[in-house]
Amino acid sequence: MTNTLEITIQRRADGAWPVVVEDHRAGSLLSVRSEGQLELGEEPAESSAIDYGTALGRGLFRDSIRDAP
Repeated sequence: MTNTLEITIQRRADGAWPVVVEDHRAGSLLSVRSEGQLELGEEPAESSAIDYGTALGRGLFRDSIRDAP
């Protein structure tokens, strides 16, 4: 079995999308779970895939999701 990282973005509520991240590690029966919120600011000024990906990454990987083990 390999390590897997599962990211679930749930239905939008109160202006943000709840996010659940589960880290499943090889050799362990229990996964490590972190919860946070995806919050998106304004659309990027440039419409390239890199700019959109950067904005999405900043909105998703912050606070408890960024700091997940």
